[in-house]
Amino acid sequence: MPDEQGNYSPEEWKGLMGDKQNEVRTRQQLQADKAASERTIAEQRLRIKELETNTAKKAGNPEDIMTRAETEAMLRSQREDLTSEYTKNETRKSQESLNKRLYASEEKARGLHTEEKEGKGLDYDSVMAGANRQIQENPGYKEVIQNAKNPGEKAYEIGLQDEVIAKRLETYKKTLPPPGVTPKEGMKGNKVPGSYYTPKMVQDMSDKEIDLHYEDICESQKRWGGQKLD
Repeated sequence: MPDEQGNYSPEEWKGLMGDKQNEVRTRQQLQADKAASERTIAEQRLRIKELETNTAKKAGNPEDIMTRAETEAMLRSQREDLTSEYTKNETRKSQESLNKRLYASEEKARGLHTEEKEGKGLDYDSVMAGANRQIQENPGYKEVIQNAKNPGEKAYEIGLQDEVIAKRLETYKKTLPPPGVTPKEGMKGNKVPGSYYTPKMVQDMSDKEIDLHYEDICESQKRWGGQKLD
């Protein structure tokens, strides 16, 4: 909720922006699904017309008499055409269902693995560049991701194995402060990079101090072990 002046906190702004982005993505997905459905219907109508035309051509003059062999051949051809069309439609439906599942999982993973939570260059989209390189080297990873219970999370996990991303992660880990509490000196005035703040310390901060130490507070929260602010 905005304060008396109508201003939002950094966390509220991020939440509002995240909601807006999710709304846009959802609307785009619905539009894409609608377009795909309309395309499928149009293709089916065209195929039916083609079948009707082919059947009329094969039938020839209505007064002509068809042999049993000719009749069976015509029916067999129609069955093959319909079976082929059915198979195509089922394959398309299966692929559309898979794409929706992958999209939903990817969006969830993107929200969980942000730069604020994981570190610079370790957000979901950055790590996915590493996952794509892993897939190019080992195409089997693509099937592993698609068949995973949580495809987005599995893709992120595979991306972390990429040589470039792995080195980036190792470098980032070295910049983190050791477990413990950094003295409060950094809370007043100048920013002390890599500081660790307990829930109690954050609770005692002013809004200005929270803004100053926001990135370090986000990193500190990962080590709170489920503790929450009172």
